[in-house]
Amino acid sequence: LRTANSLSGLLRVEGKFGEAERLIEGEARIRRRVQGNQHEDTLTATNNLATIYFEQGRYDKAEPLLRENLEARKRALGDHNPATLRSMNNLASAYRLLKRNDLAEPLLRDALELRRRYLGPEHRDTLSSANNLALVLRDQKKFPESEELLNTVLAARRKSPGPDDPDTLLIMNNLSALLRMKGEYGSAEELLGEARERSLKRLGSENPLTMAIMTNSVLNSVAAWQPAKAASIEKQIEQSLLSYLGSELYSTEAASARRQLVDAQAGFQDVAISFALIPGAGDDATLNAASIVLHFKGLATEEKAFLSHLSREGSDPRIRALAQDIAALRNKLSLAFQVGQRREALSDLSSQLDRKELELGGISREFTQALQSRSATVADVRAKLDSEDCLLEIRQYRPVDFVSGEGGEPRFAGILLERSGRIQIKDLGTVSALIDSVAAMSDRKPDADKLRAANRLLYDQLLAPFATEWRQKRRLYVAPDGLLYLVSFGALVDQNGRRVVEEKDVRLLQTARDVLRAPAERMAKGLFAMGGIDFGLRPRDGGDTTPAAPARVTSAVNETSSAVTYAREAGADALRGGFGPLVFSKPEVEGIGMLYRLSRPDEPAPQIVTGAEATKARLMSLERPPRVLHLATHAFFRPSREPADQPLLLSGIAVAHANDTLTDKAAAGLLYGIEFLDMNLEGTELAVLSACETARGQIDYGEGVSGLVQALRTAGARTVIVTLRPVEDEAAEQFMTLFYHHWLSQDGDDPADAFRKAQLDSLGDAARSSAWSNFIMIGG
Repeated sequence: LRTANSLSGLLRVEGKFGEAERLIEGEARIRRRVQGNQHEDTLTATNNLATIYFEQGRYDKAEPLLRENLEARKRALGDHNPATLRSMNNLASAYRLLKRNDLAEPLLRDALELRRRYLGPEHRDTLSSANNLALVLRDQKKFPESEELLNTVLAARRKSPGPDDPDTLLIMNNLSALLRMKGEYGSAEELLGEARERSLKRLGSENPLTMAIMTNSVLNSVAAWQPAKAASIEKQIEQSLLSYLGSELYSTEAASARRQLVDAQAGFQDVAISFALIPGAGDDATLNAASIVLHFKGLATEEKAFLSHLSREGSDPRIRALAQDIAALRNKLSLAFQVGQRREALSDLSSQLDRKELELGGISREFTQALQSRSATVADVRAKLDSEDCLLEIRQYRPVDFVSGEGGEPRFAGILLERSGRIQIKDLGTVSALIDSVAAMSDRKPDADKLRAANRLLYDQLLAPFATEWRQKRRLYVAPDGLLYLVSFGALVDQNGRRVVEEKDVRLLQTARDVLRAPAERMAKGLFAMGGIDFGLRPRDGGDTTPAAPARVTSAVNETSSAVTYAREAGADALRGGFGPLVFSKPEVEGIGMLYRLSRPDEPAPQIVTGAEATKARLMSLERPPRVLHLATHAFFRPSREPADQPLLLSGIAVAHANDTLTDKAAAGLLYGIEFLDMNLEGTELAVLSACETARGQIDYGEGVSGLVQALRTAGARTVIVTLRPVEDEAAEQFMTLFYHHWLSQDGDDPADAFRKAQLDSLGDAARSSAWSNFIMIGG
């Protein structure tokens, strides 16, 4: 255990927090079991684990551990023990980063006074408290006292442990930020120049402290208005941070921690976008912003998709064995979730799954150079665009004040790429201004006037700023971000009342990297479709509850119901109203099957599965990937109550016997998003979820919507059609038939072009005009 502790400390210094986390978690687990929760060695291990969470930016997870640790040490060791004071110092640091300076300052003043008294003014721990108090004072704009403390600490650190020690470099970085905030940019740069040089030599370019120092250098250079210097340093950080994240993503065990790890790097992207938006920042700053968004948006999702591809196609027997283990665990987790097992059991299964995915990532590191998110460049994307194309990449960011370093209210920025010419970047307004409009687009019973106003507002804020450019083109690609993944961009309305889809060929992407996606090594063949599904008998509550005009609806958890004691039991309980029959879904899939058979006679005969045969087992046991996967059914989604929730457990579809889950929670009538990951859709050109609100899911910063779209694309599907809100059964059948008619009658093979034609036809037909904007196509 001592070896594990020492090694984890070394890994922390090197910035390898994921590996250190695994070692310390193991040590803490063993010490709790053998020595008990109150033993000093256990408390030390717990404190070290909290520190790692802290350094990863997971402050909300670190704070309760640190608080419990401090109380335990006070009881066991007293208020003045060095270990107690260390816990006090660490907890106060967490409070500061959680913006709770009202709690942090008194704790730090007490810790500093006691450490000076019992340890001496130049003891390492005393200097740590002085530094942390100085940061709180700096945040409160109490500059004189903060600067005095930091200068004292830096002078002491330079003597011991020396100018190259990471702690000394950290103080240099902290003091330089204070000098920048005072407007003393020259003095700040002098200190930063020394810190950069020493940190690069001592720690390397991919160390988090080195990157923090360099980011601070960008802030100072922009504040001093030295844009060329700022852009040059920014470019150096980008590749270092990308490599660091790539190594950390699969050394950090928990999937939720991997998502948070990517989230924690948002500050660098905020800096790049904010800098590029300043008039006169220059082309290099704009190119940097475009490149950084290209590389970091969807990074964790891309890693997961690549590993999924390896597990399906890799020849390494270790990978194949792990893939089988992962599939079995996903199945167990879905069933445990559905039957409402205790959260402890769910957490254990989730941890087992995380460990297996981590092991797969470790084996597969040699393959990661092929990952597009590492190697793609803005020039590559532009070269893929036709002269008649343009691409709008939208990114959420917090505008940075380059003097204070603080971020403002979340906003959107748009980056417009064309095959040639200058890259453009523009601010697209606040996120908050669009929340109601996006909600209107997803409203289950939208008010026509409200929806039209929402479409106009979204157009004005998101597309109008670049209208001069994209109106000259034939095709507009849009890669949204955040809640904008739930927007039908073709439905947006300009100042003349025209829909965008009437004017342009609008295509949705998850990220700009989608245009670089290579064709499948081998195109799959055939159609597999499920519809007219026998969901079983619905529960009756005072009469027949089947709607007269069935809609493909999404059931959601009743947050206030006393019957739902814990939201993770939602798999069946959230759907207790049952699934009604979709009478038009059978002719939908049968008609599509007939069209497919006639249009593609050289492919295998379509497989059309209906009634009680449309089971989870039938879908998950396909012998080979289909070219087209079409599922006409109900879907479900529920919001997450806990960050630890597996996002892909929150959404899914109903298959045969879905209503049986209402009386037998172990029934296999629901297929969760996480289970789609185990399907082999390599070479699948199109996956269609002809159900309601299948575009919904948990929105993660930079990763998009963690829902059915992400699951199907991770499984290998190139393009996905989903819905934004409930759509009537008959209207869905009509729109889908129209789409397939256009697609299968093409001379070429362009599903996006057929999708637009179906939309245009629907606009001209009053009977279908309400349904077309419910559907969106994502991919490329």
